Amino acid sequence: MGLLGQRTTSPASIRALKAIGPQALPLPDSRYGVSKVFGEFSDRPVDERRLAIWLKPEDLILLIRIGLEREGLIYEVVYGMSDNARAW
Repeated sequence: MGLLGQRTTSPASIRALKAIGPQALPLPDSRYGVSKVFGEFSDRPVDERRLAIWLKPEDLILLIRIGLEREGLIYEVVYGMSDNARAW
């Protein structure tokens, strides 16, 4: 049982346990999730503003891997973006 006696074996929590890669497709399980997919999921930035802050899926995976595998790293706040022509 999870917080406040809620079951923790929902389909969403089971999906979260499976390994994913950069080719994984989003599987929203709520209206909020659907809005995030339509609003933000894209193979490429859709305008110049988003290009400046865009993080390629492959770069995100690398950033997460560094956070999980680097010794001595406990709590960090990081900002990641890909090497974009319009980057800050």
